[in-house]
Amino acid sequence: MTELKRTLGFGTILFLAIASIMGSGLFFGVGIGASHAGSASLISWVILALLAVYISTFFGELVAMFPKAGGVYEFSKHTYGRFFSFMMGWLVWLVGNLSTAVLIVAAMNSILPDPSQELLKIIISIGLILTLNIIAFFGVEISGLIVSILAVLSIGVLLAVIFPGFFLIESNNLFPLFNESFVMLPILIAVFFLAESFFGWEATTFLAEETKNPEKVIPKALVIGTVVVGLLAVSVAFVSLGMVPFDALAKSSAPLSI
Repeated sequence: MTELKRTLGFGTILFLAIASIMGSGLFFGVGIGASHAGSASLISWVILALLAVYISTFFGELVAMFPKAGGVYEFSKHTYGRFFSFMMGWLVWLVGNLSTAVLIVAAMNSILPDPSQELLKIIISIGLILTLNIIAFFGVEISGLIVSILAVLSIGVLLAVIFPGFFLIESNNLFPLFNESFVMLPILIAVFFLAESFFGWEATTFLAEETKNPEKVIPKALVIGTVVVGLLAVSVAFVSLGMVPFDALAKSSAPLSI
């Protein structure tokens, strides 16, 4: 059996982890959280970030134990046998493709909100999917480079909101977070609806056989990448809730553009 070339280093794997973990919730989730828990949704983001870091350690431990290209398929095979690992592999493939479709639709609706531009949205979406498949065809190195560039661009967009926003925060917008009506249930409900913001650890584990020293590199990249995404998510939520009243955020389909 031909062995895969171990060409990916820590930097590439870290950016791949960040790009995989960073869900659309970081760009659209502030309004969703605000609609369920108001300004107290900031606590939801903190809870979710801590849970995400905790979960990343599990994936890190698993890939250190089984550094195979199968990722979650390999983990399931060692735990439950081939039938359940077969089902898990197809489930991950299906969810991954559905997630890609959802992300593209969300991006198109944000960039082109006019309902009359549906044909243009479809053309652009198909073009993006074909382009990504062509890039993947040329190998993991070029794919890793492209994903790293996209991760840097995504981080840059969020930082462009965070840093200027810190100087525009009004404490009155955050004050309801600490009033006497504070209850935990809405915060937990917001956590449920925001959970999509932190998914994708399994995507990085698939590259174990193409990574140099995967037992150390991938677990480290997963944890650090999750911490980075968590800090970005909490910072975006803090700045957004501080700049704009939560009821206005809750009504917006693109809260970062307000």
